[in-house]
Formats: sequence, C-alpha cells, structure tokens
Amino acid sequence: MDKVGIFKRAVEEIESSERYFSEEAEAEYLSKTSNWCMVHATGYMPISKPDGTMYIPSTAMATNFEIPRTTIHATINHVVGGHDGGSWDDTPIVILMPYDDVVQGNKTPAEISAVDTYWSVNPDKGLVLPESAYIVQPNNDTLYNIGEHGATYKIGNYTPEEVDTIVSLLSPMDRVEYEKYANGDFQQWEIEQGLDKGADIKKEAILTKFLRDAVVKLAMQKMGFKKTSNHYDGSDPNNVVVKVAKSMGISGKGNDKGHNDSLYYEMEDFHGGVYKIFHGLAHDGGLLDFDAPEEVYNFIVENRELSDMHIFSDSIINNKPIDFYKLYCDRASAYLSPAHFDKKTLAEFDKNLDETVKRNAKLLTSRYDAWHAELAKKPEYENLVQKLRAFEQAQIRKRAGRDEY
Repeated sequence: MDKVGIFKRAVEEIESSERYFSEEAEAEYLSKTSNWCMVHATGYMPISKPDGTMYIPSTAMATNFEIPRTTIHATINHVVGGHDGGSWDDTPIVILMPYDDVVQGNKTPAEISAVDTYWSVNPDKGLVLPESAYIVQPNNDTLYNIGEHGATYKIGNYTPEEVDTIVSLLSPMDRVEYEKYANGDFQQWEIEQGLDKGADIKKEAILTKFLRDAVVKLAMQKMGFKKTSNHYDGSDPNNVVVKVAKSMGISGKGNDKGHNDSLYYEMEDFHGGVYKIFHGLAHDGGLLDFDAPEEVYNFIVENRELSDMHIFSDSIINNKPIDFYKLYCDRASAYLSPAHFDKKTLAEFDKNLDETVKRNAKLLTSRYDAWHAELAKKPEYENLVQKLRAFEQAQIRKRAGRDEY
C-alpha cells in the first residue's frame, strides 16, 4: 500500500475509534493527569539552549518585550479551536507534551482547563520542553511522516491523489466548504463581499488544516494518548479537568473566565490601549506618527474616547514624562479590588509578570520620551499646550454640567 493509502487507512481507524469514545469515557480518561497531552499550536519552533535543552518562548520574549504577554497556552488532548481571541487554523507547528513531564521541568500552571491551560513563565527561560515532547511541523518532501521524536506533513502542492484522499476524509461541513471553492459555487452576496476571491488559497488552507490535525492525532496515538473533543465549560470531560485542577488549588476556569479574567489579561489590555494611541487603528496613524503640534492636537481631540488618552494629554500640558511601569502597577492595584481579590489573583503579580511589564514599560517610556522631546522643540509647542489645557477645562465643565443635570 502506498503512502497515501496508508494515511487514509490510519486516519479512518482513528476516526472510527473516536466514534466509540463517548463523553462519559472521555471524562473518565481525563480524570488522570497521566492521560493529559498538552497541545501548543504556534508559528515558532522552540529555541535551543547552549546545554541542549529547549524551551517555548512567551510572546513577550518572541517580540523582544514589545507585547507584555508572559503566558504560554495549551489545550488538553486536542488542537485549539477558533474563538473570540483568534484562530490557530494556520499555525504550522504543533508541540505535544505529556502534562506530568511538563510540570517536572516547570512550575504548576497558573490556570488549568481543557480548552485553556497556561503557565506564567520566567521572561528569560520560557517554558522548558521535556525530553518527551513531540513536534509536528511542515516538511514538503512527503505527504506526512510519523517519526520517533517528531512528525511532518505537507503544506500545499498536493498531487491529485493526495487531494482526493484528504477530501474523502473531510467532515461533511468542511467538504461543503471545500467544494464551494473548488466549484466556484458562490451566492451573489458572497461575490459582492469578495468571499470568492483567493479560492485556490482557501481550498489549500482547508486541506492543510485537516492534514495537520490528522497528523497530530496520529502523533498523539504514537505517544500513547487519545485525542479528545474540544470541550468547553459545563461538559462532563471539562468538569473532570476542573475537579483535578481544584485539587491542586487552581480554579479550573475556562478561557472566557480564566485568562480573560486575570491580571495577566489586564496588563495586556492596558498595553493594547497604549498601543492604539501610539500606532493608531488600521491605517489612520497614531500619536507618535505626528510631529507637528497641530496634528498632535487634532489626534488627541478626535480620539478622546480612547481610555488612556488623558495620560498623554496631561503629559503634554504639564511637560512631564510618563512612568509606564507605575501605570501598569496602578492598573494592577485597581484590578485587585474586592470583586477580584483572592489569594490566587494576588499571587498572579509574581516576578515573571512584574519583570515582563517592567521591560515593556521601559520600551514604551523610551519611545514616548524621545518623541515628546522632539515635539517640545517645535515653536508651536506652547500653543499646543494652551489649546490642550483649554480643551481639557471645557471637558471638565461639560462633565460637571451633566452631573448637575
């Protein structure tokens, strides 16, 4: 049997076994951490250290602290599905790690759930990979290969036989989507919105995502794990994971109530607000793109609704620098209100998070100070200060009028 035929048979066997892996059976399976395979989808290969060990860098490390995200996220026994935080359908690399081995080389996760388990990592060390880690990555030499320590799969340039095989294995929904692009079967409103554009690219993307996920299933099988479904809050399997998490002193909250309701996210949200002001939205430009005082005034007034704009306005009016690290700390203190206050939340502002936002704040401060210094040299700067002061006073009077009303 050729490689394509072997692939089809292997996938069909796994999918057949999945049909008999009920939600109740999955719940029992996930009750033991020894059955947990952490799945991390990413666009970056792990980094090797001089001693031969490897680690996954946080987003902060990967961006040289441009983005202060100190957490590294994984799902349990399945590839992450798309949600309001984004889509990982086109991330080419998937790292598989036995949970028990990961915690031996790293601390316990900050949060655990079936759909979002994450660690707050040391900004100089990242998440250390265990020797048992298994990496699935692209390699166009062959359709796929399951090796002893890693697997590869093909991206694009599929032969007609490979296309037919992958299409035959697609779910009914994915097959309908694929055939729409293959046959050009679009409704008028789809054409008007440009959804018919790039059909060849979209067809290939559907095939590649399926192939990647199928190879991940085969890799997990080789590692001795079973693939489970994408269980969200309230399902029996995720409830079991929550129970295990709570036995470790962790809340077990899912993505919507976990990372998105944490101090880590609060720090990222503050950075996002500053980033919008620094660099603007879409192609409109941001504050630091303007060097003429009149342009700066117009930008601040027109974008007054941005939550942190008053920080910059105050800096210009009073000709003072901005301490971004203090602003991070103030935001953290405000977050640690009675509504959020518990031992876990308080402990979240650990050395890893603190050091990460400190390095990001240094970048922000340096960038802003250089821009502000150049702006202050302009002859129209004093007029800008006076106009901003008058604008701010008018805003205060307007708010007072509304309060009286």
